[in-house]
Amino acid sequence: MRVVAGVGDHEYRIRLDEAGMVSIDDEVLAVELESLDGGFHYSLLVGASSHEVFVERCGNLCTVILEGYRYQ
Repeated sequence: MRVVAGVGDHEYRIRLDEAGMVSIDDEVLAVELESLDGGFHYSLLVGASSHEVFVERCGNLCTVILEGYRYQ
């Protein structure tokens, strides 16, 4: 799966594969995403770093809250 995500004035090209690898522009990362409540609350592991994530989907738009920052 390929997506483009915008943060401020910068666009990131993101590619996800089924083996749990993510590339953001040219950087490849190992990631794991696990739902904590069967809904909107997730644990995101990026390499050895753990993050709490909330995801809300409304039609074709997703809102992601990561470390207190809101992204759409």
